[in-house]
Amino acid sequence: MNTAVVNDPILNLVVNVLSRIEGKSVDYKDLSMAAIVRNGYYLGLSYKSENTFVIWRSGCDTVEFYDRRDWTLLESVQVSENCTTAGSIA
Repeated sequence: MNTAVVNDPILNLVVNVLSRIEGKSVDYKDLSMAAIVRNGYYLGLSYKSENTFVIWRSGCDTVEFYDRRDWTLLESVQVSENCTTAGSIA
C-alpha cells in the first residue's frame, strides 16, 4: 500500500501522523476528505479515518487530530512554512 502523496504536503502530513497515531499504515484513499465552508467562505479541510478526525484551518499553522469516540484532542502538529516532508512536523 502506497501512503505517499507527492503533490499535497498537508495530506502527506496527515497520513504520516495518522499512521503513527493509529499504529498502522494509513492510505490517503481510505480517508474521507471535505472542505470546511461557513457562510460561503472556505475555512479549511477535514479528514476522517475510522478512529480519528483531523482539522486543518486555512492560514493556520497547525493540524489538529481528534479521537472520534470522545472528541479528545490527540495531537496538534505544527506545520512548517513549506511543509514539504514529514520532517516538517515540529
